Amino acid sequence: MNNNDIGKIFTKDEIDEIEVFSEGTKAMLVNGEEIICFSLLSDLIQGHLQIAELSRDVLIKTYTQLKESNQICSELAWLDSSTLEKITQNAKKLIMYELERRKIL
Repeated sequence: MNNNDIGKIFTKDEIDEIEVFSEGTKAMLVNGEEIICFSLLSDLIQGHLQIAELSRDVLIKTYTQLKESNQICSELAWLDSSTLEKITQNAKKLIMYELERRKIL
């Protein structure tokens, strides 16, 4: 899957949300680990990275961080997390596709 295809997986609203989260989580650490999921998705969409360049561990970490972010945001009653839920679902499809393509599930 090339980066043009990756950009088509996410809607404009989702891409905008990814960019906002990417800016908001730059250099952010949680339990000593850097939050990479949003900046990585942003870099993939913008063509700064190719998904084939990313290790299995980085792909799994990205999905795990997205899932955890989604869970935290969904628990906040004042925050509409529906777009983040869609981003997480689409990212999961993207990551699963890439791992299946590599035959390393």
